[in-house]
Amino acid sequence: MRDHPDCLTALGLTELYLERQADAVRHLDRGLTLVRASHRDDGLCQLLLARSQVAYHGGQLTTAIGLATEAGIVARRIGSHHLLSFALAFEAEATAWRGGPRDDGRAVALARSAVGIATDPATWCGRTAAMALAAAALLSGDPATCADLVRSAGGDNRLSRLQTTLRPMWFELLCAAALAAGEVTEAERQARRAMAEADQVGLAGQRGFAELAYGEVLLARGDVPAAMRHLEAAADLFRTGGMALRRSLTLASLARAAEAADQAGRAARARRRALELAGWCGTERVALRLAARSGRARWPR
Repeated sequence: MRDHPDCLTALGLTELYLERQADAVRHLDRGLTLVRASHRDDGLCQLLLARSQVAYHGGQLTTAIGLATEAGIVARRIGSHHLLSFALAFEAEATAWRGGPRDDGRAVALARSAVGIATDPATWCGRTAAMALAAAALLSGDPATCADLVRSAGGDNRLSRLQTTLRPMWFELLCAAALAAGEVTEAERQARRAMAEADQVGLAGQRGFAELAYGEVLLARGDVPAAMRHLEAAADLFRTGGMALRRSLTLASLARAAEAADQAGRAARARRRALELAGWCGTERVALRLAARSGRARWPR
C-alpha cells in the first residue's frame, strides 16, 4: 500500500461519499502514515486533500483548514496547479463556514484563486473551485453570484455535471440562495429537486439537506408546524450521517421555528445543543444566526 497510496485515497473518498466517515478516516490516516514514513511527496497531497474533505463534511473546520493548507504547500512544492486549486477550494469552503470576523473576505479570495488556477469549469477541478466560490459568495451576502455559479458548474437545471451523491446538497445551496434573495417560489422548486435527488441516492446526510431545504421554505412561508417536522428530521439525519456542522445549523433554524411557535422549552434545548455542536466544529455561524434572531445582528446565511 505504501507504493500505491492512490488506492487508499480512492477508497477513503468512496467511503466519505457513502457517509462511512469512520472507515474513511481509518484508511486515509493509514495512507498518510505510510507516505510520511517513506518521506515521499507522491500521493501525499491527494491523501491530505481527501482527509481534509472528510474533516470538512464531519464539521471539523480547523482540522479541514489545516490539512488543506498543508496540501497546498505540497502542491506548490511538486508544481501541481491542479492539486493546488483543489487545496485552495477546500480551504475556502471550511473558512467560509467558520465565519469569523475576517473569514468571509478570505474565503472568497481563496475560492477566486482556486477558480483562476482551474480555468476550465467543465473539469472536476474547475467545478470544485466554482462550488467553493458559490458557497463563499452566499455566506458573504451575495446569493445571486452563488446561484449563477452553481448553475454554471451544474451545466443545467438538473445539475447533471455535479456528483450524483452530493446533488441534494447543491440543490439545498440553490434553495438557500433563493431564500436569501427573497424568491420563495424558486426556493421551493429547488427544495423539491433536492427531495427527488435524495430519493435516488438513499443517503442519510443527503436526505438531511433535502429536509432542511424544505423546512426552511415552509418556515419562510409561515407554516411553522410543518417546518419544524422537516427541520427535526434533518437534524436527526445529519446526526446519522455524521455531519455535526450541518446539524448545528439546522438546530439553530429549529430554535427559530420553536420560538415562532411559542415553544420556549423546545427552542432553548435546540439552541443549547446547536451552540454545543458549534463549539466543537469551531464555527461562529450558529451564534451569529441565533443573535440575529434576537435582533442583535443581521440574519446571515
